[in-house]
Amino acid sequence: MQLGQRGGRSASGDDMLILRPEEIRQLPERHALIVAENTPPIIAKLSRCIDGKPGQSLLAQKAGVRRRVAAHHASQPSQDARAIAALAAARKHALVDE
Repeated sequence: MQLGQRGGRSASGDDMLILRPEEIRQLPERHALIVAENTPPIIAKLSRCIDGKPGQSLLAQKAGVRRRVAAHHASQPSQDARAIAALAAARKHALVDE
């Protein structure tokens, strides 16, 4: 292709593969299309942080934290009990009409 009136410059383009939306949706599991600024798009293979031995350790840690949180919540008074206690305290200090 000639650019300009005198043809002093020329440019050529490369053929580019185009992925249609339905093809992008059919990418294999653990693969992603990456489009970043001016770089050519790439299809990257992904790995999960819970794969392998380090991943099993993470999952075990998560389970432990969830158990501790559940135990903490179980040891706390219920929301209704806290509301009743707050109302009683307010009445004691004459902040609420009876």
